[in-house]
Amino acid sequence: KRLGDGKYYKEKAVVVEVVDRYLGKLKMLDIHGMIKCDQEDLETVIPQIGGRVQIVNGAYRGEVGVLQSVNTGKYCADVKISQGPNRGVSVQELPYEDFSKLHVE
Repeated sequence: KRLGDGKYYKEKAVVVEVVDRYLGKLKMLDIHGMIKCDQEDLETVIPQIGGRVQIVNGAYRGEVGVLQSVNTGKYCADVKISQGPNRGVSVQELPYEDFSKLHVE
């Protein structure tokens, strides 16, 4: 809500570069342009069950998977990796902040 005096609130973006531990460069999807943003100003998009996700933290960072279930009480989900050498591996209770909806152009 506070980023750009609310200009970017609820706008969709894709992280294109991690600048440092807390700062990223984002490509805005609807209003076109690039911004730098602190992770505190971002919200993760969680797709519907069966949607594709990218794991962004932890042992399976970089892997693409399919959302199997969501546990809203524990703020986590189960994801089944869908490609690569770990294909078929189920990652249980993956915290919300460790994955995001996969953006496909």
